[in-house]
Amino acid sequence: MKNKQIYILDDGTPTPIKAEYIRQEFMKGKTRRQLADELGVSTGIVAGATANMDNGKVRKYNRTFVKLEDGRVITRAEYIRQEVLENQRQVTDVAKELKIKYDSAYASVRKQKGIPKGTHGGKIFVKLPDGTVIPRVDYIRSQIAKGISKQELMKELGCDYHTIYVATYKKKVK
Repeated sequence: MKNKQIYILDDGTPTPIKAEYIRQEFMKGKTRRQLADELGVSTGIVAGATANMDNGKVRKYNRTFVKLEDGRVITRAEYIRQEVLENQRQVTDVAKELKIKYDSAYASVRKQKGIPKGTHGGKIFVKLPDGTVIPRVDYIRSQIAKGISKQELMKELGCDYHTIYVATYKKKVK
């Protein structure tokens, strides 16, 4: 049987629980990377032990911010919710503006729309240059039929490969 490492906390208490030691050292101001290197573990283990913790030096998690025209700075997720829910913009348009994937933008508004995780929540539409609005899946199929590459469509629509694949997948007939 392998002997467990014993960690000594600042109050002198010995503990076999690595996470307790990680949290203590993190709150002293060490970064997750420093702790991972010191203990010889992955940053994932350290991140798991310090989830939702803020030591003043390291952010709890990475947030991306958007600076508004009036000078205010808000999180990207707040901006997406504001644009989609209040200003009635399409998620696709906001994703293109921010140069992020559709799925990332959609995740910011899914809960507010009451859509369960892992479900689509309805059709996504694409507005054509002539003003016509059609379902995204139909647009993808028509563009593929015209010879447009999947890579080009991913860039144009701001979606991932899986979205294109599902739209163009043909079931095999036995």
